[in-house]
Amino acid sequence: MKNLPSLLQFPLFSDPVRSQGNAFLDLKGEAEVSMRWQGESDDWMKALKEGRVKLQGVSFSHRKVPLPLSQIEGSIFVSPEQFQIQMLKGRLGDTQIMVSGAIPRTSPSSAISLEAKRKISFQIASPLLDLDLFFPKKIEPVSSSFEGFREGLLNWQVEGRVEADQVRYQGLFYQEFKMEMKTLDEKLRLYPFQFKGAGGDFWGEGWFQAAEKGIRFEIKPRISNMEARAFMRIISPKAREERVVYTGRFHLNKAELQGEGEDFQKIKESLNGSLRLELANGSIEKNNILSKIFSILNVSQYLKGRIPDLKTKGLPFYRITADFQFKDGIASTEDFFVDSDAMRITGIGKIDLGKNQVDAKVGVHPFGTFDAVLSKIPIAGYILTGKDKAFLSFVYEVKGDLDDPKIEAIPIQSLGEGVFGIIKRLLETPIRPFQKRADSSKAEKN
Repeated sequence: MKNLPSLLQFPLFSDPVRSQGNAFLDLKGEAEVSMRWQGESDDWMKALKEGRVKLQGVSFSHRKVPLPLSQIEGSIFVSPEQFQIQMLKGRLGDTQIMVSGAIPRTSPSSAISLEAKRKISFQIASPLLDLDLFFPKKIEPVSSSFEGFREGLLNWQVEGRVEADQVRYQGLFYQEFKMEMKTLDEKLRLYPFQFKGAGGDFWGEGWFQAAEKGIRFEIKPRISNMEARAFMRIISPKAREERVVYTGRFHLNKAELQGEGEDFQKIKESLNGSLRLELANGSIEKNNILSKIFSILNVSQYLKGRIPDLKTKGLPFYRITADFQFKDGIASTEDFFVDSDAMRITGIGKIDLGKNQVDAKVGVHPFGTFDAVLSKIPIAGYILTGKDKAFLSFVYEVKGDLDDPKIEAIPIQSLGEGVFGIIKRLLETPIRPFQKRADSSKAEKN
């Protein structure tokens, strides 16, 4: 193979062939080649009628491929209709990959039936699939347009499977990765898409379809017991930059989301569906909204230091739960709930995903009886639960830019009956943790 670039410079070959030969660098290994050309020499790919290439121990670099390929073995067959790859295996950088499949040679055109012009099939397997090599971090902003994806959905029928023992993405490792896809009824269907990682499981299915502008889709993800910090690094740029940090075990069920648009912004503006999430036994270490609320809640000297400092220790919790409904890009909830030893936090409101705006009411409810400080708390304070004085509550209005909202304490008396009733319902449980601790303390004294 090391002599191939020199061979391709012979006058027998056309200028396009010679230029393609110059793109290959450091060629090594052996190849057995049999080809038949017939036609105009200036269109050498169209003139290629049939052939066979058998590779053994081939290595090279290519000017358009960011990583070297090495140890390539297998066969490629050429026919007038397609390139057929049979058990082609090798290494792309440090990633070992085995590929089989068929790629059509005909270009999409109105003169050819859909079935003839756009069928691609493939099987990819790897012991370690390093996606960080294929999707590296880029300093320049990446276009969020789905136009290329839309054209692919219009012009190709796909049937494929990808399996990997391990996958690396965003510096984290996942196991037992499996994804199958097939074009049915003009939709690219994924079933299933699954992997294990961060101590938990991900499973999902869905479909994508070309729309008049961009794409439309439906996805149904399920997540069980994943470590929250690792999972959020996959889906959230803020988490990757550690502007938002949660720990604990993440669960997502009853999730079904649909959307349509020509880019990510339009997708966010069109999102519909619902989901239920839960985080268990973790800690809120960074959250700009709670940090602002705790700084406003300047009664820690009266509450004997029970208001947590997110900058140092975080807020440990037993669970965080919420049901979200999505309507035309607006996510709303009436049952956001944080249960911890120090306090409970409740939330009601909406987030406009397209405009990145929030309009919500957040209740902070420290545990304890506070008769001694009732005269010193702001007007927002109010005993919600009556005689037992289980919860001294503060309610805040959170409004504006989601990244930097305005937060203001408001009197509970000013809340409507509906909002007041929701907050009270979230706080009332058969056995309140405060009451349990209080009873235990009495028992120890006796």
